[in-house]
Amino acid sequence: DGTILKLDSKLVSRVISPPPQAAEYAAKLAELDDTVQAHWEMQNWCKDNRLVKQRDFHLRRIVELDPEYEQARILLGYRNYNGVWLLQDHYFEARGFVKHQGKWRLPQGVDYVEQKVSNRQSHGTWKQTLVRMRRQYLKQEISEQDFLAIDDPEAVSAIIEMYDSEKQNIIFRRLLIDMLGGFATNASHRKLISIYLTDPDTNNYERALTMLKQPHFSAIATSRAMYPLLKPGVDTPNFQVQRAGFLVGEFGDSAAIRYLIDGIITAHRIANPNAQSGNVNTGRTTGAGGNSFNFGEGPSKTLIVELKNDAVLRALERVSGQSFGYNKERWLSWYTSTQTLEMVDLRRDY
Repeated sequence: DGTILKLDSKLVSRVISPPPQAAEYAAKLAELDDTVQAHWEMQNWCKDNRLVKQRDFHLRRIVELDPEYEQARILLGYRNYNGVWLLQDHYFEARGFVKHQGKWRLPQGVDYVEQKVSNRQSHGTWKQTLVRMRRQYLKQEISEQDFLAIDDPEAVSAIIEMYDSEKQNIIFRRLLIDMLGGFATNASHRKLISIYLTDPDTNNYERALTMLKQPHFSAIATSRAMYPLLKPGVDTPNFQVQRAGFLVGEFGDSAAIRYLIDGIITAHRIANPNAQSGNVNTGRTTGAGGNSFNFGEGPSKTLIVELKNDAVLRALERVSGQSFGYNKERWLSWYTSTQTLEMVDLRRDY
C-alpha cells in the first residue's frame, strides 16, 4: 500500500528475496479464471517453474471444482478404492496393507519378513518358558507380575500362539492380552486388533481396546484398520461393524466420517428362521432387508437384510457434532458441503 518500513542494519540478519518467478506468478494469478482448465494450465506452468506449493494449490482447486478429475487426484497422491478417492497411505491401508520398514506390505508379507529375521530358536525357547510359567501360575507359585515383567520382543509370537491355544482359562487369556499390550510391535498391534474385533468374550475384547489406547500404538493406524469394516461384505458379522464404529468413536477420528456414514446401515446375510431343510428346488425370494436366493421348495435358508448400527451412528454423531439419525442422504449432503476447499491467496507470501 506504499508504506515503507525502515530497519537499522544491525537488526537485519539476512535478506530473503522471492524466486524470480514470483512476480510473474502473481500477475498470472490475478488474471486467472476460476475454471478447471485454467487451473490445470496454471499447475503445468508451476511445474515447469518449480513452484511446488503453488502447483499443489491449483491441483486442490481442480478437485474442488471437479471431484472426479482423475489426473489431478493422482498428482495429489490419491488412489481410487471402490469408488472412493483416498490418499495413497489411506488407499493401501483400506486394502489391508501395513507399512513395514518403509514399504507397504500385506500382513502376510510382514509376518514372513518378521519371521525370517526372528530367531526361531528364541521362539521355541519362549514357547517352552511360557508353558512352564503357566503351570507355575496355575499352582500359584508365580504371579501375574512375573509374566508382565517379560520385555523381550521375541516372546510376542509365542504369546500369540499361547493365546490362540488357550481355550479354557479366561482369566489367564486376559493376562496374555495384557502382555501383548506391553510390546510396541506390529505383531502385537495386529493381534490386539484381531482380539478386539473377533473375541466373543466381552471382558477380553474390552481389555484389548484398553491396550490399543496405549501411546506406543498408533491411534491413527488402529482407527484406520476399522475403515474396511464400515463398508463390509454381506458375510461380515454385524457385531464386528458395531465394534469398529465404537472404536472409531472412542478415538475421535474425524477422518473416518465418510466411512461412518457408509456404516450406519449395512447389509448382512442371516439365517432365515422360516427355512426348512431338505429342499431341492431353486428360486428367488425377497426378505425383509433385500433379495436372497434359495435352493428348495420353501423359503431360502439365508436372507440378506439391512441392519441399523447404533454404535456406528453414535460414533458418527460424536466425531461430526451433527445428528441426522439413520438418514444417509442428509449425512452425505452435510458431508459434501463441509468438504469445500478454502481458496487461499498465495500472493500474500510475496
